[in-house]
Amino acid sequence: MDKPCSALDPKGTEAVEESLWDLRGKCTILIVTHNMARARRASEECIFMLMRKVIEYCETGVMFLTPESRETAD
Repeated sequence: MDKPCSALDPKGTEAVEESLWDLRGKCTILIVTHNMARARRASEECIFMLMRKVIEYCETGVMFLTPESRETAD
């Protein structure tokens, strides 16, 4: 999501994110982003990886509000 949305204004980025929600249930979508706000807005589940290792995998709300791992919280 970083490259497709990097040059978009907020309204354009919102349109892309809304399109992702429209596709929910029709296909599996994997999003890779460094933008934590975008990850929180555009996903139901998150995987946090660090140095090629999966640190945490859970529902997005849980990960952002009460992460289990110290690395995720940091």
